[in-house]
Amino acid sequence: MIAQASPIRVLVVDDSTFMRNTLSTMLMKYPDVQIVGTAKNGREALAHVVKMSPDVMTLDVDMPEMNGLEVLDRVMEDHPLPVVMVSSLTHEGAEETFQALARGAFDFIPKQQRISLGDLGPLEVRLYEKIKSAFDNKQRFLRSLGKGETGAKGGAQRSVRPPQVTGHHRSFSGSDNRVGETPLRVQKVNADLLVIGGSTGGPQVLTELFQHLPGSFPIPILIVQHMPKFFTTVFASQLAKISRMSIQEGQEGEILQRGKAVIAPGDHHVTVTRNGQGRPVIHISEEPRDRPYWPCIDLALTSASKHFGSRVLAVILTGMGQDGVMGCQDIKSHGGKILVQDELSSMVYGMNRAVWDAGLADEMVSGSNLAQRLVEMVGG
Repeated sequence: MIAQASPIRVLVVDDSTFMRNTLSTMLMKYPDVQIVGTAKNGREALAHVVKMSPDVMTLDVDMPEMNGLEVLDRVMEDHPLPVVMVSSLTHEGAEETFQALARGAFDFIPKQQRISLGDLGPLEVRLYEKIKSAFDNKQRFLRSLGKGETGAKGGAQRSVRPPQVTGHHRSFSGSDNRVGETPLRVQKVNADLLVIGGSTGGPQVLTELFQHLPGSFPIPILIVQHMPKFFTTVFASQLAKISRMSIQEGQEGEILQRGKAVIAPGDHHVTVTRNGQGRPVIHISEEPRDRPYWPCIDLALTSASKHFGSRVLAVILTGMGQDGVMGCQDIKSHGGKILVQDELSSMVYGMNRAVWDAGLADEMVSGSNLAQRLVEMVGG
């Protein structure tokens, strides 16, 4: 008989009795999840982390006495573990969530201020997926913090990883160069549009990327990051503060320009066409609703390949699932070029791995080296 795998031990923290019960009930439906405890405030949460040693913790952002950010700081310092923030689906909730991600949270899940029965099904699925991903990537996550499995107090804070690559490069000529052997020759790319897709861990990589890209970057950038409404607005504003480029949330009919990056709005899809002058224009829609993610990376890439052919450069970052594979197939069939983030620098080696394993990527690159590689390829 095959031994049953150990369950994912989860601690649920929320000041609302309703939310504690709701989240616990949702997760208890899954046989590989065990709720080891619940806490109604930060002090209880810290005590339970020490006593119960959970694998993953869900953490409400807005709590009295000791808020979620303060709890997160203490956990990351003394007993680091993957934390999934439960955030209000508001502008204020988004601001606090990005602070949490910067302080070491693994991921977040938004909740409506008032949750109806119709909201529970989708919320349950997303919650389980994020808990499972946090557990599966726990060791990678702890390494990214510079801390080992035990999470000893006084460990290093989240570190910027050195530029390096796991496995091998796949160069544009199709040959493979193993690390430590022939250096990858810089290849120039003739592109009119850069499309970047990301999910879990993407905000951290994008923040580092736009801290280093020059304001003179010569082609427009479209970012398709899995996020709900409000969050993309706040994220665009935060990136704009640290970037030399112009960055904003996309609007219907907006023309993409050099020196500018546009973020697809949350809970909507974005596609790209050409206007009469041949310049890229974005279109925003709530359809189709049958895709697992809004915005959908596949839809953006497919539309870009249709209208810009070989002059599209795509980048697939860290994240859960396989969104981007079908779009990259279209990019590749039209002669465009594709980069994927490497495993070592990925919080979740999922979407980028799927593209790499499908043989669609031209090169694998570290998140910390992405800005340099893009400038080498297209100028700036």
